[in-house]
This record gives sequence, structure tokens and C-alpha cells, in this order.
Amino acid sequence: MATTLSIPPVLPNESFALILTTPNDCNDGMTRENVTEELDKAKNSAGFDSNDKIRQLEAITALDVSARLGGLMEHAAMTTTAKGLIIVAAKDRAV
Repeated sequence: MATTLSIPPVLPNESFALILTTPNDCNDGMTRENVTEELDKAKNSAGFDSNDKIRQLEAITALDVSARLGGLMEHAAMTTTAKGLIIVAAKDRAV
């Protein structure tokens, strides 16, 4: 059964504009004089489909790879035989 989330119907582009960068980049490029302009640009951009974000969040929160193993992540890790690739993105704060 899928988990139902209490998410506002609209996820503002402005908030994503602020988290999709590093604090240092934001501090370096954002000034008091241009913060309103930058947030207006984000607000008026095409952005994303809110329904898509909601479905992604529902899928992420419903996924429990340890459920069939008594809820223990250690057991899930020990039984996994798939190869994995770990990617670290120094500038993506949303992942």
C-alpha cells in the first residue's frame, strides 16, 4: 500500500532554486540587490510538474528494501548481489 504524503499542491520553484546549489555558490552570486530578481526568475520559469515531484516522493517513501527481511537494513545489504555505482555530486544539494 502506498504512503500518502501531506505535500502542498504547488512546490514553489523558488525553493528548488535555492537548494539546487551549494551555500558557497549562493553566497558568492546572491546579493541583497539581486535576490528578488533571482527568485522572480525562478518563480516565472517553466519549472517542473508538481504532480511528478509528488509521485517521486511517494515512490521514495514507499520503498523499503528491508521489509521482507524483518526491517533490518543490515540483512538487506548482506543479501544484495547487485553491482552498484556510487556517484557523489558536490554541487547537488537536493539528492
